Amino acid sequence: MTDLVTQFDRLRRPGSDAQASECFSGIQLQDGPRRHLAKDAWGRPAILIGATECQGAGLPASVRLENIQVAHGMLCTIITESESPEEDRFTVIRCLTEDRSIQELFLVVVTPTMARLSAAPTADEVSASVETLVQLFEAIRKPPTGSVQGLWAELFVISRASDTAIAIRSWHSDPSDRFDFAFAGERVEVKSSSDRSRRHYFSLEQAYPPAGTQAVVASVFAEALGTGLSLGDLWSSVRQAARGDAELQIKVEKVCLDVLGATWQEARDCAFDAELASAYLAFYRMTDIPKVCDGLPTGVSEVRFRSDLGLVEPINAASTEARGALLSALLAR
Repeated sequence: MTDLVTQFDRLRRPGSDAQASECFSGIQLQDGPRRHLAKDAWGRPAILIGATECQGAGLPASVRLENIQVAHGMLCTIITESESPEEDRFTVIRCLTEDRSIQELFLVVVTPTMARLSAAPTADEVSASVETLVQLFEAIRKPPTGSVQGLWAELFVISRASDTAIAIRSWHSDPSDRFDFAFAGERVEVKSSSDRSRRHYFSLEQAYPPAGTQAVVASVFAEALGTGLSLGDLWSSVRQAARGDAELQIKVEKVCLDVLGATWQEARDCAFDAELASAYLAFYRMTDIPKVCDGLPTGVSEVRFRSDLGLVEPINAASTEARGALLSALLAR
Protein backbone atom coordinates (compact mmCIF):
# COMPACT_ATOMS: atom_id res chain seq x y z
CA MET A 1 0.00 0.00 0.00
CA THR A 2 1.37 3.44 -0.92
CA ASP A 3 1.70 6.25 1.59
CA LEU A 4 -1.79 6.91 2.93
CA VAL A 5 -0.81 10.25 4.45
CA THR A 6 0.13 11.65 1.04
CA GLN A 7 -3.01 10.26 -0.56
CA PHE A 8 -5.20 11.62 2.22
CA ASP A 9 -3.79 15.13 1.82
CA ARG A 10 -4.87 15.11 -1.83
CA LEU A 11 -8.52 14.49 -0.96
CA ARG A 12 -10.94 17.39 -0.84
CA ARG A 13 -13.30 17.84 2.06
CA PRO A 14 -16.81 16.76 0.95
CA GLY A 15 -19.78 19.11 1.07
CA SER A 16 -21.88 19.23 4.21
CA ASP A 17 -25.31 19.10 2.55
CA ALA A 18 -27.81 16.99 4.50
CA GLN A 19 -28.09 13.51 3.02
CA ALA A 20 -29.64 10.21 3.99
CA SER A 21 -26.16 8.72 4.18
CA GLU A 22 -22.89 10.05 5.58
CA CYS A 23 -20.76 11.64 2.90
CA PHE A 24 -17.03 11.17 2.31
CA SER A 25 -14.62 12.08 -0.42
CA GLY A 26 -12.42 9.11 -1.18
CA ILE A 27 -10.27 6.99 -3.42
CA GLN A 28 -10.30 3.24 -3.83
CA LEU A 29 -7.26 1.49 -2.41
CA GLN A 30 -5.35 -1.04 -4.46
CA ASP A 31 -4.99 -3.70 -1.76
CA GLY A 32 -8.55 -5.02 -2.04
CA PRO A 33 -11.98 -4.39 -3.58
CA ARG A 34 -14.39 -2.00 -1.88
CA ARG A 35 -11.73 -0.47 0.32
CA HIS A 36 -11.48 3.29 0.35
CA LEU A 37 -9.31 5.93 1.94
CA ALA A 38 -11.67 8.76 2.78
CA LYS A 39 -12.01 12.25 4.26
CA ASP A 40 -15.15 13.19 6.15
CA ALA A 41 -16.95 16.54 6.29
CA TRP A 42 -14.67 17.66 9.18
CA GLY A 43 -11.52 16.85 7.22
CA ARG A 44 -10.72 13.77 9.29
CA PRO A 45 -9.33 10.52 7.84
CA ALA A 46 -11.31 7.30 7.60
CA ILE A 47 -11.05 3.88 6.04
CA LEU A 48 -14.20 2.39 4.53
CA ILE A 49 -14.30 -1.37 4.10
CA GLY A 50 -17.05 -3.27 2.31
CA ALA A 51 -17.51 -6.48 4.30
CA THR A 52 -19.46 -9.47 2.98
CA GLU A 53 -22.25 -8.76 5.43
CA CYS A 54 -22.81 -5.10 6.23
CA GLN A 55 -26.15 -4.93 8.00
CA GLY A 56 -28.28 -6.91 10.36
CA ALA A 57 -28.61 -7.76 14.03
CA GLY A 58 -25.54 -10.01 13.97
CA LEU A 59 -23.03 -7.25 13.23
CA PRO A 60 -20.26 -6.67 15.80
CA ALA A 61 -20.78 -3.81 18.23
CA SER A 62 -19.43 -0.40 17.32
CA VAL A 63 -16.40 0.94 19.18
CA ARG A 64 -15.85 4.58 20.11
CA LEU A 65 -12.79 5.91 21.93
CA GLU A 66 -11.41 9.39 22.37
CA ASN A 67 -9.63 9.37 19.01
CA ILE A 68 -11.04 6.48 17.00
CA GLN A 69 -14.40 5.00 16.04
CA VAL A 70 -15.27 1.70 14.37
CA ALA A 71 -18.86 1.40 13.10
CA HIS A 72 -20.28 -1.49 11.07
CA GLY A 73 -23.03 -1.37 8.47
CA MET A 74 -22.93 2.42 8.04
CA LEU A 75 -24.68 3.81 4.96
CA CYS A 76 -22.13 6.01 3.20
CA THR A 77 -21.78 8.03 0.04
CA ILE A 78 -18.28 8.16 -1.42
CA ILE A 79 -17.49 11.01 -3.82
CA THR A 80 -14.51 10.53 -6.12
CA GLU A 81 -13.02 12.85 -8.72
CA SER A 82 -13.44 10.52 -11.68
CA GLU A 83 -16.49 8.38 -10.88
CA SER A 84 -20.11 8.84 -9.93
CA PRO A 85 -20.87 8.90 -6.18
CA GLU A 86 -21.08 5.41 -4.69
CA GLU A 87 -23.62 4.67 -1.98
CA ASP A 88 -23.32 1.46 0.01
CA ARG A 89 -22.90 0.10 3.51
CA PHE A 90 -19.39 -0.11 4.92
CA THR A 91 -17.45 -0.74 8.05
CA VAL A 92 -16.07 2.71 8.83
CA ILE A 93 -12.82 3.10 10.77
CA ARG A 94 -12.53 6.79 11.51
CA CYS A 95 -10.12 9.09 13.31
CA LEU A 96 -12.16 11.45 15.50
CA THR A 97 -9.65 14.22 16.13
CA GLU A 98 -8.41 17.15 14.08
CA ASP A 99 -4.97 16.82 15.68
CA ARG A 100 -2.64 16.36 12.71
CA SER A 101 -0.11 14.16 14.50
CA ILE A 102 -2.82 11.75 15.65
CA GLN A 103 -4.33 11.70 12.16
CA GLU A 104 -0.92 10.75 10.73
CA LEU A 105 -0.51 8.05 13.37
CA PHE A 106 -3.94 6.69 12.44
CA LEU A 107 -3.00 6.46 8.76
CA VAL A 108 0.35 4.84 9.56
CA VAL A 109 -1.02 2.13 11.85
CA VAL A 110 -4.13 1.40 9.81
CA THR A 111 -1.94 0.33 6.87
CA PRO A 112 -0.73 -3.01 8.36
CA THR A 113 -4.16 -3.50 9.92
CA MET A 114 -5.71 -3.45 6.46
CA ALA A 115 -3.05 -5.82 5.15
CA ARG A 116 -4.29 -8.49 7.55
CA LEU A 117 -7.69 -8.69 5.87
CA SER A 118 -8.71 -11.22 3.25
CA ALA A 119 -9.92 -10.11 -0.18
CA ALA A 120 -13.58 -10.30 0.89
CA PRO A 121 -13.60 -9.94 4.68
CA THR A 122 -16.58 -10.54 6.92
CA ALA A 123 -17.62 -7.95 9.48
CA ASP A 124 -16.28 -10.24 12.23
CA GLU A 125 -12.91 -10.46 10.47
CA VAL A 126 -12.71 -6.69 10.16
CA SER A 127 -13.68 -6.29 13.80
CA ALA A 128 -11.00 -8.74 14.95
CA SER A 129 -8.35 -7.07 12.81
CA VAL A 130 -9.06 -3.54 13.98
CA GLU A 131 -8.98 -4.62 17.62
CA THR A 132 -5.21 -4.15 17.45
CA LEU A 133 -5.77 -0.65 16.12
CA VAL A 134 -8.07 0.06 19.04
CA GLN A 135 -5.43 -1.20 21.49
CA LEU A 136 -2.80 1.09 19.95
CA PHE A 137 -5.02 4.12 20.42
CA GLU A 138 -5.77 3.09 23.97
CA ALA A 139 -2.01 2.98 24.62
CA ILE A 140 -1.54 6.68 23.81
CA ARG A 141 -3.90 7.58 26.65
CA LYS A 142 -1.86 5.74 29.30
CA PRO A 143 1.27 6.75 31.28
CA PRO A 144 4.64 5.75 29.77
CA THR A 145 6.13 2.44 30.83
CA GLY A 146 9.74 3.15 29.88
CA SER A 147 12.20 5.92 29.03
CA VAL A 148 12.75 7.74 25.74
CA GLN A 149 16.49 7.11 26.01
CA GLY A 150 16.00 3.39 26.52
CA LEU A 151 13.60 3.09 23.58
CA TRP A 152 15.94 5.10 21.34
CA ALA A 153 18.79 2.73 22.21
CA GLU A 154 16.69 -0.35 21.39
CA LEU A 155 15.55 1.11 18.07
CA PHE A 156 19.15 2.09 17.31
CA VAL A 157 20.32 -1.51 17.83
CA ILE A 158 17.50 -2.78 15.58
CA SER A 159 18.30 -0.22 12.86
CA ARG A 160 21.88 -1.48 12.63
CA ALA A 161 20.98 -5.16 12.40
CA SER A 162 21.88 -7.00 9.22
CA ASP A 163 18.49 -8.73 9.45
CA THR A 164 15.95 -6.28 10.85
CA ALA A 165 13.13 -8.83 10.56
CA ILE A 166 14.88 -11.16 13.03
CA ALA A 167 15.62 -8.22 15.32
CA ILE A 168 12.02 -6.96 15.34
CA ARG A 169 10.59 -10.45 15.68
CA SER A 170 12.86 -11.04 18.70
CA TRP A 171 12.01 -7.69 20.30
CA HIS A 172 10.01 -7.82 23.52
CA SER A 173 6.24 -7.42 23.15
CA ASP A 174 5.92 -6.22 26.74
CA PRO A 175 8.24 -3.46 28.05
CA SER A 176 8.39 -5.32 31.37
CA ASP A 177 9.95 -8.44 29.82
CA ARG A 178 13.22 -9.49 31.46
CA PHE A 179 15.26 -9.15 28.26
CA ASP A 180 14.80 -6.72 25.39
CA PHE A 181 15.38 -9.40 22.74
CA ALA A 182 14.82 -13.15 22.89
CA PHE A 183 15.10 -15.66 20.06
CA ALA A 184 15.45 -19.41 20.59
CA GLY A 185 18.36 -19.81 23.03
CA GLU A 186 19.62 -16.23 22.71
CA ARG A 187 18.92 -13.22 24.94
CA VAL A 188 20.04 -9.62 24.41
CA GLU A 189 19.63 -6.80 26.90
CA VAL A 190 20.18 -3.22 25.71
CA LYS A 191 21.64 -0.79 28.23
CA SER A 192 22.08 2.90 27.51
CA SER A 193 24.26 5.56 29.08
CA SER A 194 24.06 9.33 28.81
CA ASP A 195 27.48 9.99 30.41
CA ARG A 196 29.74 7.88 28.16
CA SER A 197 30.28 5.30 30.85
CA ARG A 198 29.48 1.59 30.72
CA ARG A 199 28.16 1.38 34.26
CA HIS A 200 24.73 -0.16 33.85
CA TYR A 201 22.08 -1.52 36.21
CA PHE A 202 21.02 -5.16 36.05
CA SER A 203 18.58 -7.37 37.87
CA LEU A 204 19.98 -10.58 39.30
CA GLU A 205 17.74 -12.56 36.94
CA GLN A 206 19.28 -10.81 33.93
CA ALA A 207 22.81 -11.52 35.14
CA TYR A 208 21.99 -15.23 35.48
CA PRO A 209 19.80 -16.15 32.50
CA PRO A 210 18.20 -19.60 32.15
CA ALA A 211 20.56 -22.52 31.67
CA GLY A 212 21.33 -23.26 28.04
CA THR A 213 20.84 -19.68 26.86
CA GLN A 214 23.46 -17.33 25.44
CA ALA A 215 22.95 -13.84 26.91
CA VAL A 216 24.60 -10.67 25.66
CA VAL A 217 24.52 -7.01 26.72
CA ALA A 218 24.43 -4.25 24.11
CA SER A 219 25.94 -1.09 25.63
CA VAL A 220 24.85 2.12 23.86
CA PHE A 221 26.07 5.67 24.47
CA ALA A 222 22.84 7.69 24.14
CA GLU A 223 23.87 11.31 24.59
CA ALA A 224 21.21 13.97 24.04
CA LEU A 225 21.94 16.19 21.04
CA GLY A 226 19.46 18.73 19.68
CA THR A 227 20.66 18.25 16.11
CA GLY A 228 21.02 14.48 16.45
CA LEU A 229 18.88 11.57 15.30
CA SER A 230 15.40 12.03 16.74
CA LEU A 231 13.37 9.22 18.19
CA GLY A 232 10.68 9.95 15.62
CA ASP A 233 13.07 9.58 12.69
CA LEU A 234 14.58 6.40 14.12
CA TRP A 235 11.10 5.02 14.73
CA SER A 236 10.15 5.79 11.11
CA SER A 237 13.33 4.12 9.87
CA VAL A 238 12.58 0.88 11.72
CA ARG A 239 8.95 1.09 10.60
CA GLN A 240 10.15 1.40 7.01
CA ALA A 241 12.42 -1.63 7.44
CA ALA A 242 9.38 -3.66 8.47
CA ARG A 243 7.34 -2.78 5.38
CA GLY A 244 5.90 -5.81 3.67
CA ASP A 245 5.26 -7.68 6.90
CA ALA A 246 2.08 -6.51 8.61
CA GLU A 247 2.77 -8.32 11.86
CA LEU A 248 6.23 -6.76 12.23
CA GLN A 249 4.88 -3.30 11.37
CA ILE A 250 2.19 -3.61 14.02
CA LYS A 251 4.74 -4.85 16.56
CA VAL A 252 6.96 -1.78 16.01
CA GLU A 253 4.01 0.53 16.63
CA LYS A 254 2.78 -1.45 19.63
CA VAL A 255 6.13 -1.54 21.44
CA CYS A 256 6.85 2.15 20.84
CA LEU A 257 3.39 3.33 21.87
CA ASP A 258 3.28 1.03 24.91
CA VAL A 259 6.62 2.45 26.10
CA LEU A 260 5.81 6.11 25.41
CA GLY A 261 2.10 6.17 26.22
CA ALA A 262 0.63 9.66 26.40
CA THR A 263 4.09 11.22 25.92
CA TRP A 264 4.53 9.82 22.40
CA GLN A 265 4.10 13.14 20.59
CA GLU A 266 6.75 15.15 22.43
CA ALA A 267 9.01 12.08 22.78
CA ARG A 268 9.39 11.87 18.99
CA ASP A 269 11.37 15.11 19.01
CA CYS A 270 13.97 13.90 21.53
CA ALA A 271 17.27 13.46 19.70
CA PHE A 272 20.55 11.72 20.48
CA ASP A 273 24.02 11.59 18.95
CA ALA A 274 23.84 8.70 16.46
CA GLU A 275 27.49 9.09 15.41
CA LEU A 276 28.65 8.68 19.01
CA ALA A 277 26.35 5.71 19.52
CA SER A 278 27.58 4.05 16.35
CA ALA A 279 31.25 4.61 17.11
CA TYR A 280 31.07 3.17 20.62
CA LEU A 281 28.37 0.50 20.41
CA ALA A 282 29.74 -2.59 22.17
CA PHE A 283 28.45 -6.04 23.06
CA TYR A 284 29.43 -8.04 26.14
CA ARG A 285 28.82 -11.62 27.21
CA MET A 286 26.63 -11.73 30.29
CA THR A 287 28.97 -14.35 31.73
CA ASP A 288 31.85 -11.82 31.66
CA ILE A 289 30.31 -8.81 33.38
CA PRO A 290 31.07 -8.04 37.05
CA LYS A 291 28.12 -9.22 39.13
CA VAL A 292 27.01 -10.29 42.56
CA CYS A 293 26.70 -13.92 43.57
CA ASP A 294 23.43 -15.59 42.62
CA GLY A 295 23.12 -17.35 45.96
CA LEU A 296 20.68 -15.18 47.92
CA PRO A 297 19.67 -15.55 51.57
CA THR A 298 16.17 -16.79 52.23
CA GLY A 299 13.65 -13.97 51.97
CA VAL A 300 15.80 -11.73 49.73
CA SER A 301 14.49 -10.93 46.26
CA GLU A 302 14.41 -8.31 43.49
CA VAL A 303 18.14 -7.66 43.72
CA ARG A 304 19.56 -4.98 41.42
CA PHE A 305 23.17 -3.90 41.06
CA ARG A 306 25.37 -1.66 38.94
CA SER A 307 28.07 -3.28 36.86
CA ASP A 308 31.03 -1.57 35.17
CA LEU A 309 31.32 -3.27 31.78
CA GLY A 310 34.37 -1.15 31.00
CA LEU A 311 36.40 -3.58 33.12
CA VAL A 312 35.89 -6.49 30.69
CA GLU A 313 36.58 -7.06 27.01
CA PRO A 314 33.70 -6.65 24.56
CA ILE A 315 32.81 -9.30 22.02
CA ASN A 316 34.90 -9.22 18.86
CA ALA A 317 32.34 -8.97 16.07
CA ALA A 318 34.79 -10.56 13.63
CA SER A 319 35.38 -13.66 15.77
CA THR A 320 34.17 -17.02 14.51
CA GLU A 321 32.49 -18.17 17.72
CA ALA A 322 29.14 -19.91 17.29
CA ARG A 323 26.14 -17.60 17.21
CA GLY A 324 22.49 -18.01 16.49
CA ALA A 325 20.35 -15.95 14.13
CA LEU A 326 19.72 -13.06 16.55
CA LEU A 327 23.33 -12.45 17.61
CA SER A 328 24.54 -12.91 14.05
CA ALA A 329 22.13 -10.17 12.92
CA LEU A 330 23.01 -7.73 15.72
CA LEU A 331 26.78 -8.24 15.64
CA ALA A 332 27.14 -8.15 11.85
CA ARG A 333 27.89 -4.41 11.73
